[in-house]
Amino acid sequence: MTRRAVVLSMGMQVRIRLASASLMVVLAAVVALATVQVALGALNWDPARPIPGFLARTLPPIMIADDNRTVHAFASQFVGDGDDEEDYVERVIVYRQWTLADGWSDLNDIVISPLKAQARVKAVHLDDSGFFHLIFYGGDEQEANLYYTFAPAALAGNAHAWSEPVAIGPSPITPDVAGLVGDGKGNMVMVYSGNLGEGNTLYAVYSFDEGVSWTAPERVFSTFTSTEKAFDFQLSYGDSGAVHMVWNVTDKTGKNVSGYYARLDQLTPEGEWSEAVSLAPSVQLGVAIPAVTEYDGEVFVMYNNGLGESAAPVQWFQRSSDGGKTWSEPIRPFPNHIGRNGSISFVRDGSGTLHVFFGQRIPSGGDNKKYVRDMWHATWRGGSWGAAGTGRVGQSAG
Repeated sequence: MTRRAVVLSMGMQVRIRLASASLMVVLAAVVALATVQVALGALNWDPARPIPGFLARTLPPIMIADDNRTVHAFASQFVGDGDDEEDYVERVIVYRQWTLADGWSDLNDIVISPLKAQARVKAVHLDDSGFFHLIFYGGDEQEANLYYTFAPAALAGNAHAWSEPVAIGPSPITPDVAGLVGDGKGNMVMVYSGNLGEGNTLYAVYSFDEGVSWTAPERVFSTFTSTEKAFDFQLSYGDSGAVHMVWNVTDKTGKNVSGYYARLDQLTPEGEWSEAVSLAPSVQLGVAIPAVTEYDGEVFVMYNNGLGESAAPVQWFQRSSDGGKTWSEPIRPFPNHIGRNGSISFVRDGSGTLHVFFGQRIPSGGDNKKYVRDMWHATWRGGSWGAAGTGRVGQSAG
């Protein structure tokens, strides 16, 4: 059965409710830009503004930009009756879109979890034929699954258009780490953190028929213990057809123990994962928030790690020209920036230029006790990163 036939047979499932959406929350730009891949144009940033309709407890959205320069936003939000959102207990997946001409559309509920009415969206993939593929964590720590659903992008705001969620990832653990990437032509891989009895593990689940069927979970990496688990995590599909993955591991106290890279050589039934490679020894607070991308035949990774026992952590950058088998020595691409303030996001625009966005702080004043905290941006200039700048004035703090 083709995916379109599945849409016709499943698309009448009604799963929509009206969300109370009068409050607003300012969302981190680095999260919002994580998957945008259209041309960014001149980087003259508007002032940061709240996205209307998102409640205070709404999780940061996943944003996908299409070729028509429409930005699609998927988020997980509590819904309920009454004026006090603290009383809401059901968490659903909501959708809205943004265009330069019309701004933000109305907020719509699109997916409800079949398990315990708790749905947390983890990843969204837009394929070449105009379909969204979405995975979400459904359930709680007592019982949960990773679920998959899809819909035509043109109907993403209509709950009737989304297929009935299918459980494809059994026994996930929290924190609910998961990612989904595809080649745009029907081949996809989901990687998630779970425990099927062998310790906390990263499992891969594949579809080679546009999401109609999925394989059983396959172990990619395991801690072989219940006291350590994957935490920060990112998947990226490269121009070479390889899938790149980075993650860190934390212990039961939350301390960052190590960071890793692994590569799926091809997104086909014959594809094989490499052995996990340690990015760098953890220093002080340890390796955290790793990001990965493939660019101009190389693999780039950036992550946060310690500088010394008494210094604040900083960003580190490494590159590989042989598909992740060997790596350059870690360097500090932004020597004035310190701290750990959210995710790192690589973005390639429509002209092919590579950008990176991150949140950190820089010293302000001669005593180095005051800082400017902000969102920062830099571009790759053929052999090194340009100076990091910001499009708005940051807040100073002691």
